[in-house]
Amino acid sequence: MGALLRGLASLAWAALLCGCDGGGSSAGSGGAAGAAGAGGGASGGSAGSAGAAGSSGAAGAPSYPKPEPADVSFSAGSALPSGEQLLFSDWNASPNTVSRIGVDGGGEAVVFRAYRIWSLGANADASRLAFACGDPQQAQNYGIALGDAIQHTWLYDTATQSASVLSWGNLNDECHRFNATSSALYVCRRYDFEQNAAQQWVNKGYQLGRLQVADGAFELLTPVVSGRLELHPVPSADETLVYFTRILIAGGSQQRTIVRRSLSTDEELDVRPSATLQDISPDFQRMVFQNSADQSKLWVSKLDGSEAVRVADRSGTNARFSPDGQKVAFLYGETQSCSHIEIVAADGSEEDSPTRVRDCGSAFVADLLWIDRP
Repeated sequence: MGALLRGLASLAWAALLCGCDGGGSSAGSGGAAGAAGAGGGASGGSAGSAGAAGSSGAAGAPSYPKPEPADVSFSAGSALPSGEQLLFSDWNASPNTVSRIGVDGGGEAVVFRAYRIWSLGANADASRLAFACGDPQQAQNYGIALGDAIQHTWLYDTATQSASVLSWGNLNDECHRFNATSSALYVCRRYDFEQNAAQQWVNKGYQLGRLQVADGAFELLTPVVSGRLELHPVPSADETLVYFTRILIAGGSQQRTIVRRSLSTDEELDVRPSATLQDISPDFQRMVFQNSADQSKLWVSKLDGSEAVRVADRSGTNARFSPDGQKVAFLYGETQSCSHIEIVAADGSEEDSPTRVRDCGSAFVADLLWIDRP
């Protein structure tokens, strides 16, 4: 599986993120509510709070060095042109790359490079990109000998083609999603990696959290519950609601459910069982999800789970609606290390005839975005 094979732990968690429906692992669960790991600032929250920049959030916790772009081998490539386009990250390139490609498959170009890029996010006008980036000095800075455990949140400014770290420390941020005003960034976070008495690597999380873009202040949005993971947060425009995937792990198996949570009352509603949320349409009326009852093939439904239709006759990951909500782009993993980029109609009319935009080639594509840059 390309670069993922460097760390078996990373491979196990990648299986969870991509929506693969196999045996589960209890790693990542446990810990005490209220600890949020490192953040770019401090803020209270209903489920927890963050510590000061570069700390673990606990009293007396060690301070960690703030990474600079040069520390992660960041370099800018081609400027993003205007118009609709797809962005994708390649874990096989060294350093890793984020590239753009036209929705017709033309004009591929590297946008920037950095060390171990995993998750991607973009705000509404693609003036800012968020990305998760590893630390090449992980062992020295954190004493962690677990492959790709550390993944900090970085911001890329598309106008200046520059990058800056937003949140760092003993943490792993993924599932990056901006709110409608670009003032906040939703993530799923693991944190406080350490070895237990049996010399096994353990951590707290996965939990949903929210970072303030202005100063990196962080708050947890869901509590720690053993054997429970939360991923893929998508907030409503007014941030009263957040939709996400909940994974319950018990007896070596996983149970996935798409959940709606009120951010004011913490009230929750299960909206789709046996499903993994991928994206919500720009008008916030429909969602695209992997259907675990149908071999993880892609389906689209209303947000309450009704009027579901299969849109791809194959298993797909990292699915994204087009800006007009009429199409869905996704990664089709023909083999474990080969993910093609394909596009289908969101109404199911092209279920068995997707358009292949990019063959996997030598790339291991880790994430995908569909953006429209003015």
